[in-house]
Amino acid sequence: MKLLFTVFASLLSILNVSCQNDILVNDFLKTTNIVSIQEILNQYINSGYELNRNRSNEIIFNGELFFQNSKSDPVIYLTKTIHENPKGYGNARIGSVDKIIHIGSEDINNENLIWKIETVISIKSYSLDSPVRIKNFFNKVETGIFKTIKKNGGSIMSSTSEFGCTDPFNVWYDLIKSNKIIYNQNNISIKSGVSRMRDTHFMFIEVKNEVHCQFYESIISMAEDRNRALKSTFDKLKFRIDGGDIRKFDTNDLEGMVNVFLDDCKKNKLLINENQNISIIFEDLKDPIIALSYGLGFDNEIEIKVDPLKWEASSPQKKWYIIYHELGHDVLNLLHGQGGRMMFPVAEGDYEWDEFLQDKNIMFTLGRNHIKKN
Repeated sequence: MKLLFTVFASLLSILNVSCQNDILVNDFLKTTNIVSIQEILNQYINSGYELNRNRSNEIIFNGELFFQNSKSDPVIYLTKTIHENPKGYGNARIGSVDKIIHIGSEDINNENLIWKIETVISIKSYSLDSPVRIKNFFNKVETGIFKTIKKNGGSIMSSTSEFGCTDPFNVWYDLIKSNKIIYNQNNISIKSGVSRMRDTHFMFIEVKNEVHCQFYESIISMAEDRNRALKSTFDKLKFRIDGGDIRKFDTNDLEGMVNVFLDDCKKNKLLINENQNISIIFEDLKDPIIALSYGLGFDNEIEIKVDPLKWEASSPQKKWYIIYHELGHDVLNLLHGQGGRMMFPVAEGDYEWDEFLQDKNIMFTLGRNHIKKN
């Protein structure tokens, strides 16, 4: 227990030194002016922070490459791992400080604008009384922030509480303190909260320039709206075959489905006979068969029978999957095992639309090579 107490006391000593050096408490100063990003980075690096990188030495944030986080705005991700080496304990990782710095542009070599900084402090519990000590340290950080504000001539205009918030790493905070600050004619918002997950305690601090934040968040919102619109357009286009959306197609029009397939072949530049005699009808088939083709090897005829009850019980995407499978035989002359998963001899329980699209493209690619060989 004495050893654990020594470890934790050492940790708090390290963090208190950081606090005294304004590493944790003066972020609001960085959001008020155009600054040299490299100079700011050097300040953090000199204080023990490192740029977060993956195994390829690429700077990352939230699993994505630098400047490509989920919100589409440029960020710099810094992390400071807290270790201590008391005698007999080894090299123990007992905490970390992570900073996400949101900047105005991707140019970090020239002067830039920092409009938001998010800090997450995480500390492990290693002794029975450590939660109390951690809470006291978090209170000291919060007190240090407001002392630094007053020391630099800033004023606290209002303080409120908000319910429910997640940090950049999806840790949940039940209660968040929100403060509005005036500093050097800048409106600054500072939010802070604490949380605990099992044996790890968290403190989240968000500092942002309100005016700059409104501007950049509006740009991000517009970019996200544009991306959603592009995705929606792409989704519509990828389901358009023969001039219509196949998801809305009447799947009781069996001959119409065949014509969609033939048009899809043409669209994908498969050299097939487009003028074939089409015979596709509903007819009872033995279990578990849903559909059967009879035109393999006959390039002038398409003959398929479909079991009506099993067809009715199938989803739209499964119906398309089955029709494409049978036409893989009848039109592309593929045997089971020659066209990827779509030409597997046994139908699965159901399929997703993306599975249908992916598997038909694979079948078309293999079918194209099959046609060339024959």
